[in-house]
Amino acid sequence: PTAVSIANLTGISATVNWTASSSAPANGYEYEVRTAGLAGSGDTGLALSGTTAAGVTTVNLTGIAPQNTYTVYVRASCGAGDLSVWTSGISFSTPCNAANVPYLQDFESAAIPGLPICTSIQNVGSGNNWITSSSPGYGFTSKALQYTYNSSNAANVWYYTQGINLTGGTSYAISYKYGAAGATYPEKLKVAYGTAPVNSAMTTVLFDHTSITTTVSATNTVTFTPNTTGVYYFGFNAYSDADEFYLFVDDIAISIPCSSANGGTIAS
Repeated sequence: PTAVSIANLTGISATVNWTASSSAPANGYEYEVRTAGLAGSGDTGLALSGTTAAGVTTVNLTGIAPQNTYTVYVRASCGAGDLSVWTSGISFSTPCNAANVPYLQDFESAAIPGLPICTSIQNVGSGNNWITSSSPGYGFTSKALQYTYNSSNAANVWYYTQGINLTGGTSYAISYKYGAAGATYPEKLKVAYGTAPVNSAMTTVLFDHTSITTTVSATNTVTFTPNTTGVYYFGFNAYSDADEFYLFVDDIAISIPCSSANGGTIAS
């Protein structure tokens, strides 16, 4: 078999397809899905294995786990122990499952300066990237998200949460801590959400901090109501001018407020 490929990938399933051998194998095909080890090397690292019937060149994998990397191998079985060599392994990574509300990202799981798993950044400008830092000061006494100035280039970088399950017509509240290094170095931060972790999908702006000058952490809370049920991502866009200083975000929380009849925005 040749041209092994992966389709319909989710956190717990995937479809493996391949091109049939030039001579149709009477006993179909064998496959292995592994987290470690080469095909046929035994139980260590073997996540799934099985066979398909003659003429079947696809298999639906179930029972794999989110946030894992797997390698798939396939070989033809012509009967009576007559087997082809295994294909070269093709690797794939399962995405994170969407989180449920209440949701909290406090960055304590991050390996400094990296991001927590299941989160991402997108730099659409020429400034620096978001990183994490530990106890950076300015009112932030634990791990936090940090943007550090670029002397020449303005910031334009997004941080995205993992996907979060939301129900259409339900009011939610998002709160977060934010701060900077004072009036001398005003910072800019836009908060938005959408259906994918990419800037073009951040179609609903929740709040735009056009000039952050506080030297201690502040908390902002915004209530919002998605129109439809689905998985949503929340983006934090640092778009500060060049040669400012530090911008911080921490303790991103999404919840259903105790009273959400009127919606609205609360800023501090």
